[in-house]
Amino acid sequence: ADSDAKFNHELVTREIAELEQELEEQDQQDQQDQQDQQDQQDQQDQQDQQDQQDQQDQQDQQDQPPAAEGQPSGAEEEAEPRESEQAAQAIIDLAQEEELGPEDIERAVGIAGSRNPAKDW
Repeated sequence: ADSDAKFNHELVTREIAELEQELEEQDQQDQQDQQDQQDQQDQQDQQDQQDQQDQQDQQDQQDQPPAAEGQPSGAEEEAEPRESEQAAQAIIDLAQEEELGPEDIERAVGIAGSRNPAKDW
């Protein structure tokens, strides 16, 4: 009877070890698949971002008129911030013109509490 118990114990121990090994291999495979999927997603995101940047650069080149040969490109870069500053200042000026002053506000004038209460408490 002892040999049968010992044999059963060894058999069960072997089966458990095999199952643990299979489980570990499956976990490793799942981790590898997940890493591969993440790498593929990152690569796709990077490609999309590069494509978007290329498209934006191409559109910027189409939107810009060709520079005159005698004009250095640094002057164009300086002119652009001045234009945006002027536009921003124009917006601020317009907003200030539309602001209300104290004389523009109409207040309700009347005597407070002049109505008779609906109920007499």
